[in-house]
Amino acid sequence: MNKEFLTVAFLNFFVYFVFYILVSTIAPYASFVLKESTAISGLASGIFVIGILFGRLYAGSKAIGTSPRKIVIYGAFLFFLLSIFYPFANKATSLIVVRFLHGVSFGIVHNAGGTIAARILPASKRGEGIAYYTLGQIIAAALGPFIGMEFLRKNNFGMLFSVAIIVSFFSLVLSFMISDQKKYEVKNTKSDKDSSKYIEFTAIPVSSLIMITGLSYSSVLAFISMYGTSIKLDRIAGYFFIFYAITVFTTRPISGRLLDMWGAEKVLYPCILFFSVGMFLLADTRSGVSLVISAVFIGLGYGNILSLGQAEAVKKVSDKRIGLAISTYYIFLDIGAGIGPYVAGALIPYLGYRNLYLLMSLVVALTVPIYWVLKRCITQIRFVF
Repeated sequence: MNKEFLTVAFLNFFVYFVFYILVSTIAPYASFVLKESTAISGLASGIFVIGILFGRLYAGSKAIGTSPRKIVIYGAFLFFLLSIFYPFANKATSLIVVRFLHGVSFGIVHNAGGTIAARILPASKRGEGIAYYTLGQIIAAALGPFIGMEFLRKNNFGMLFSVAIIVSFFSLVLSFMISDQKKYEVKNTKSDKDSSKYIEFTAIPVSSLIMITGLSYSSVLAFISMYGTSIKLDRIAGYFFIFYAITVFTTRPISGRLLDMWGAEKVLYPCILFFSVGMFLLADTRSGVSLVISAVFIGLGYGNILSLGQAEAVKKVSDKRIGLAISTYYIFLDIGAGIGPYVAGALIPYLGYRNLYLLMSLVVALTVPIYWVLKRCITQIRFVF
């Protein structure tokens, strides 16, 4: 891991910290402060991820033959600028607009940063390297919601938004420290021009997997604090993400190494099983101990699926199309994670939190046959598209 790799890894941590500290508190903020319904609150949380989708479409289309550094700086500047508007978004409409545009900026900077990291890594070590690169996301996934929920308990949204602004500024500073990436740039070839400008078809199977699992996990991310309150575990709910992060932090480098050695299927399928079991345990949570155990299983599952899927998406593509493969992978994730909070918020009045998470456990289990079929039908899928 050289200086360039560490710089972009820290930038990745900062933007994800802002993502997590806000996504875990925006739904309660819209619900309790702006007095909106759970469906609208879920939309305010999830619309950020829909914005990311559009940001990735832009960044992915520019990934071939364009310096990722320029895209990172542009995205980081917008990311910082838009974070300033949160304290002034005191209506549901304005909050949703800010969330959407902020998501666009996140998609731009995150896709370009991931492209830089993947190009730096040798092809034979991408599984392990991406696992290390994404560890910052795991730390952010623990610290962001934990700190955010502390501000939520104290009803201190002013400080919450201030922290998001300051950390966004740090990401902007780091973007200027990245080199111009000229040694990693490649020119367009005829085959690149004839291929899709927005989708890397070989990444569709694993991208479909992450879309469904991302939808399921987003229901946890957006509503775990409200679920904790409903079962009188509100004080311990924030620790869910701490144990989730510890689990992923200790297992992700190992799972990445196993992916390089054994291939995707032998590692991904057990992770899907762990995730499904974790969601089932979350649905049946009766105590702080059972909540922590569910966090461990979800960390073993979804926490590793995220990095394994990204490594699998870029493993067999040329360097020229790495950025496009990453864009494809996260576009599918963004669709799932973007609609997830809205779907979950709409279902909660009818199912309740427990039955919602039970349903999501089943949905996760169904990704096994879906992934198996798609991976073996990629040629036909490409022909259709």
